[in-house]
Amino acid sequence: ELVSQALPATTKIPPSWQAAADSGQVANGWLKSLNDPVLEAIVTEALANNLDLRQAVERVQAAQQTAVKVGAQLQPQVGVTLGARALHDESHSGVSDATAAYAGIAWEIDIWGKLRAQRAAAEAAYEATALDYAYARQSLAAMVARNWYLAIETRQLLAVAEQSVTIYSQLLALVTTRRNAGKDSDLDVVDTRAKLASA
Repeated sequence: ELVSQALPATTKIPPSWQAAADSGQVANGWLKSLNDPVLEAIVTEALANNLDLRQAVERVQAAQQTAVKVGAQLQPQVGVTLGARALHDESHSGVSDATAAYAGIAWEIDIWGKLRAQRAAAEAAYEATALDYAYARQSLAAMVARNWYLAIETRQLLAVAEQSVTIYSQLLALVTTRRNAGKDSDLDVVDTRAKLASA
């Protein structure tokens, strides 16, 4: 009865409410959606100058190089060595030259899958390190944004508190004048003075 009286007759109430599925993904442009260019500049500066983030970039590059190195073990290995030397033989009245060249090819056949497993592990470690870096960037940006808005809120609360002090100062002067005129008591003055001190 309450619903039918409170809502228009055309209102349809579903039998059950269902929220849209949340993927849990953070949109890449979430910072721009806040429409705060000063915040964007501060976040950019924080990302550029954070030493932990720089270290994370180096870890990502090291993991990538490790994955490349481990994956290279599945490829044939080719090596070439060239050398030259001159021998001076005094027993014969001449000098003989000798030149040597060596070439080698090696390829370890991965019958048991050891190298493939090492490559997969190195690639997974690289992906995990890259995701850790992405998380660190998002986390740092979120922390900077939270602190930015906390600073704005604190500044506004400070302005409100300063207004309260001004208002209570004026009220104390008014109550003191009214007490001198016999309209208010000493208790009113003390109460107003306590409110001013609190503010």
